[in-house]
Amino acid sequence: MTAKRTILITIAVLLLIFVGLVVYNLFLKNRTTTPFSFFRTPEESLGEAPTPSPESPFIRLTNEPIAGFRVVDNEIVVVGVDGQFRRLDFFGETLNEESQSNLSGLVKAAVNPGGNAAAITITDQETADEHWVLLEEMGRLQTLPAGTIGLSFSPQGKILTTTEQNSKTILSVKQGTEIKNIFETSVLDVVVIWANENTVLITTKPSGLAPGIAYSLDVNTKKLTRLLGSQNGLSALLPQQLNRIVFSETSTDGRGLSFKVLDLSNQTERTLPVSTLPEKCIFSQDNRTLFCAAFVSNPTSSIMPDDYYKGVFANDSNTFVRINLESDRVETIVNEIPVDAIELQLSPDEQSLFFINKKDGALYRLKLD
Repeated sequence: MTAKRTILITIAVLLLIFVGLVVYNLFLKNRTTTPFSFFRTPEESLGEAPTPSPESPFIRLTNEPIAGFRVVDNEIVVVGVDGQFRRLDFFGETLNEESQSNLSGLVKAAVNPGGNAAAITITDQETADEHWVLLEEMGRLQTLPAGTIGLSFSPQGKILTTTEQNSKTILSVKQGTEIKNIFETSVLDVVVIWANENTVLITTKPSGLAPGIAYSLDVNTKKLTRLLGSQNGLSALLPQQLNRIVFSETSTDGRGLSFKVLDLSNQTERTLPVSTLPEKCIFSQDNRTLFCAAFVSNPTSSIMPDDYYKGVFANDSNTFVRINLESDRVETIVNEIPVDAIELQLSPDEQSLFFINKKDGALYRLKLD
């Protein structure tokens, strides 16, 4: 009886070992463990948004590329590449969808402060030409005049259009049904950015191979003030208080990118220990703090910002920093994250930073608290 029991136990043990080997070879042997990441590799599709780990400061808010967005109070108004509006909470959950016009060839959208209209750049699929339209509430489309090269919204919703006609650049402000031409220049390819409700920053299109200029323009008095001039690779950002300007510049050969701040009251200029472009930054409400997505390595051998725009400069990762412009102190928020952040916006309480990742076109949030 004892011998028989021993044989049965031996058979049972061997059977368990056999089953274990089968399970291992069929299901476990070839599995690999992939480290968690919020960011897709270049060859992957966006796919489903991963569940963030509690300690991570990053959340990807959309599963697909977007054309533009605007933080409105505690919501985010997102315009998809098809022209559809959606409202998201700060965790990417859809609060409601506002059906608008279905558009094709949509490249970029700038959403107004109220989140109910957007200036949209559309590419003609036959000619590859770009043109601008204003997408208003209920899906109404307003075609802008021929030659329009830009449209932007003031902090309170005034519309400024930039038009090139007869070898001139014309800036016009639309408020309600009234349109007024406020400025005209023979300089073409200008970039116009609202600094506050009454002032815009005007710069020439930046290139490391050509000197640029920067002016401020009061849209009410039409007073034009020269801020910077003759710097190669010049791009700039102006705070609401207009007391300083941050800018990037290069040497005359387009190399050696540097990031600087100029105090406009005493014309004191300082170089900041950060490698970035003003378009990858945003001012806080106190006008003393600047949040930036900085390049991990200084593009010393690249022609900037030309190579960055063309994708020649391999900007694989950004380090997010907080800069005190009075002390020049730079604080690292998070180091070397595999994104290329553009279109930065802050939440009203400045506890979250939102941006579009240029690498995949999706919307992300970085917790700052």
